[in-house]
Amino acid sequence: MCSSDLRRHIRLCDVALLVIDATEGITASDATIAGYAYEEGKSLIILINKWDRIENSREASQEMLENARWKLKFLEFAPRLFISGKTGLGIDKVLREVLAAYEGRRKRIPTGELNRFIQTIDLGRATSPGSKRPKIYYMTQATFAPPRFVIFTDRREKLHFSFERFLVNQLRRKFGFHATPISIQQRLHHGS
Repeated sequence: MCSSDLRRHIRLCDVALLVIDATEGITASDATIAGYAYEEGKSLIILINKWDRIENSREASQEMLENARWKLKFLEFAPRLFISGKTGLGIDKVLREVLAAYEGRRKRIPTGELNRFIQTIDLGRATSPGSKRPKIYYMTQATFAPPRFVIFTDRREKLHFSFERFLVNQLRRKFGFHATPISIQQRLHHGS
């Protein structure tokens, strides 16, 4: 399948399944396809297939997960399932994951609830340079599928990546958004 066809198919889906051959490990093509899904804001589940052919599966699974963390670090939100199409290992979990991802990407959080949430998190724990840490006035969810949030702050400059990651992790911890990328946009609060 050519790149443009692949991108079109990814654009049309809600939840993408990235199937990795366990005997080959994560290839450059796997990372490219994962990147397409991420760029399109798709929920993603990583399926590591042919697990029945791997010896010392406990050690190998740790190695495979470490490898995925390194090569697919932008997909920390994506669950990883070890499966075997031949033996049926783990196949029963795939549909549950897909349904949870679909539900997670369509979740809507009311603005009032988001603002109560913002008041409860300790923004001082965010690993952002102190001078780059904005004051957040309020937050709202602009879209779902995938979820995009807008925060209104006292700063014009883009959020420091570590501060943004902290907010995304806090949103995920509180509200879920299973297997789904979350984006945050920053806007200047007009009262600033």
